[in-house]
Amino acid sequence: MSLPGYTNRDNLKAPSSNSKDEKVSENKLKETLSLTNDNTLVIDEGNFYKAVNDIGSNLEKYRSKKVVITGFVFKREDFKEDEFVVGRMSMACCAADAQVMGLMAKGAEAKNLEKDTWVNIEGVIQSTQHSASENNEAFTLPLIEITKVEKIQTPENIYVYPDINK
Repeated sequence: MSLPGYTNRDNLKAPSSNSKDEKVSENKLKETLSLTNDNTLVIDEGNFYKAVNDIGSNLEKYRSKKVVITGFVFKREDFKEDEFVVGRMSMACCAADAQVMGLMAKGAEAKNLEKDTWVNIEGVIQSTQHSASENNEAFTLPLIEITKVEKIQTPENIYVYPDINK
């Protein structure tokens, strides 16, 4: 499994946040990652791979932004009771290479969600410290502080794919 918010196949370049013209930067962000008029980031099947990678690589650019994301509940033993990854299966070649990819989410609702349940999450992007169980080394991950959870039906296509044409 790749770390939530990261993949090791990431060669994507994010719009520059150091642009002299912040309006151009914000417009570029809207073009690439579906921002609504109220600056809520909408992560769906079409932009999931790119959005999760960009958030993981450029956390400060997204910190405190509102987000809506659809995926399934993925839990591991080393997660806290109120944490899970809202994820999708990322596939570069075939089903045999598919792995979970997504963003950590946290909220009281998490303890009532069973693994593999499909959800639509609304929240705010922040960060958390997480340690890999194999070496206890801590690292910073994006974290969605949940404001709303809605259970949904499993979508027809559960996979997301890297955009190899970019």
